[in-house]
Amino acid sequence: MRISVVNDSGTTVYSETVEKAPVSADFANKLQEEASKIADNYNKLSANNSADGRTMSLEDMLNEAAATYNIDINFLKAVAKLESDFDPACVSSAGAVGIMQLMPETAAELGVEDIYDPYQNIMGGAKELRLNLDRFNGDYELAYAAYNAGAGAVTRAGGIPNNGETPKAVALVMGYFHNGVEVPNRTYTVNAGHSSEISAESAARAKVASELAEKLKEFPNHTSYEFFVQQMENKSNNNATNNAYENLLSQANLVIKDMIKG
Repeated sequence: MRISVVNDSGTTVYSETVEKAPVSADFANKLQEEASKIADNYNKLSANNSADGRTMSLEDMLNEAAATYNIDINFLKAVAKLESDFDPACVSSAGAVGIMQLMPETAAELGVEDIYDPYQNIMGGAKELRLNLDRFNGDYELAYAAYNAGAGAVTRAGGIPNNGETPKAVALVMGYFHNGVEVPNRTYTVNAGHSSEISAESAARAKVASELAEKLKEFPNHTSYEFFVQQMENKSNNNATNNAYENLLSQANLVIKDMIKG
């Protein structure tokens, strides 16, 4: 049986002929261990060599915030879309900042240390929306009305304040909520709650490294791994992703080679 990886140019970057091996717990465990090391190395690289770094897209951040505060993800995306169109540098004429357009005093109350940080800003906005949902019995329209005009204004009005701006904003948010919005494809490293945007190639490498680490958990022997390599040879993605797979698979194959010799 031959294990090989061929790049887009048709060049074989690694090739090894081995005998088919029976199912082996030792093989599977070792492969998983080495794959995790590879994934960790790429994640550290994409996070500027910080061991605490996580690679997260805006979609990841919104999903985490929605899960943390038990909010419908489509509602959270709708609010982010209307408030700033997902722009972490957005500042309104009233002084609201970031993706979720938090006022500085509100951000401080919510525990947000860096209001311009995408991750912290989204988590703070989600926390405020959760508080509003709790105040108004899970009513999404009233929760956003309170986000826009203040909880006191909603309580005094007995519903959506008829102040000209808030009814229009609520209608727009609910439209986004029901129809869905597209989140920009931006990726960041998050270190202890602080995030910074990273390159598309670094993001691709971190992503495929994590995929590889998960995928290798499925391989009990060389035969099943060979099938995976053949699938990857036919994989068609952007250059950064292809290069990342080529590099990662080459490393994984070298691990297998060392294991066979051992």
